[in-house]
Amino acid sequence: MDRGGPDTMTVQTIDALPDEVNIAAYAGDTFAVTVRFTTYSVPADAAYRAHIKVAPDGSAPDEEFGVEVLTDGCRLTLTAEQTEALSGGLPASTSGPAVGVTADVPQYVGVWDLEFSSVTDAVTRTLVRGDFSLLADVTDAPAVP
Repeated sequence: MDRGGPDTMTVQTIDALPDEVNIAAYAGDTFAVTVRFTTYSVPADAAYRAHIKVAPDGSAPDEEFGVEVLTDGCRLTLTAEQTEALSGGLPASTSGPAVGVTADVPQYVGVWDLEFSSVTDAVTRTLVRGDFSLLADVTDAPAVP
């Protein structure tokens, strides 16, 4: 590291924070996203978890993504039942427009992240994190399994 002489010092920062990706989804709909690993090598024995919570605390998750491991990443999924449950199972309105309710007000607001653990490498790492919100659905069609 070049300090540039006796009167100057270069400060460097090591950024070990996960990438940030915010998710906005629609209650009652299935949701899927593929996360590609382009800058990080994941051990072969990695076990993945992706949770949604109201706040990043030690509480139990409100919901857990399904995780499908791919050769270069993961596919995260939520079923229609999961997104509906997160929204409280309530349609946007039951008897006409409610006072103060608009179509773009989220029914659920929280945070999410995706991490892996490897026993072989003795490492746990959060790969991506962000805000998570669900808008209430309007049409309450039966969910497709």
